[in-house]
Amino acid sequence: MEYSKEMLLSDIIKSFFKKTREIHVGDTGIYKDVLAMNTTNDVNNTLNYIIFTKVKAVALYDDLVEVEILETSILNSCDENVKSLINNNIPKYMNPRHIKWEVK
Repeated sequence: MEYSKEMLLSDIIKSFFKKTREIHVGDTGIYKDVLAMNTTNDVNNTLNYIIFTKVKAVALYDDLVEVEILETSILNSCDENVKSLINNNIPKYMNPRHIKWEVK
């Protein structure tokens, strides 16, 4: 959860206790992740790939959601090997708080 400098301390504390959105099977959302890869030539040269994945809730559990991957978008350009690595390693079970669910 990211906070801006303009947010008051009371707003930040209230955000921890607010009720989370109820999720249903079939809801869609966006999962964001960053893949950081170090090159073999230089330790200080890190490649960062920002990944946005559109997911759909297939099954609901107590603290997990089983998701189906609908679409993957990578902001930084990369070759096919990196794309296949990313697509094959996206988790199938996620914490619902890590997904930004679509507002209906």
